[in-house]
Amino acid sequence: MKSVLLNAVIAATLLLLTPAASHAQNAREEIEAVVKDYLATKSEKLLKTILSGITDTVVSGAVGAAALKQQVDAARAHGH
Repeated sequence: MKSVLLNAVIAATLLLLTPAASHAQNAREEIEAVVKDYLATKSEKLLKTILSGITDTVVSGAVGAAALKQQVDAARAHGH
């Protein structure tokens, strides 16, 4: 009797979990489709945004490095 009950519980659990896994897979596929569509239609704008951010970071780093070099040069000129 315990074996039959245990098998019934296992079967019910598997049946309950299967739709959830299927639903999760469908949701993932829908999300991937939306992302692919977005990238296909907005890829040029997205690329420009990314490149702009990278450029800003590089320029800021170069400006900071130049300012630091000037401070070091000024300190050396004053004998520090």
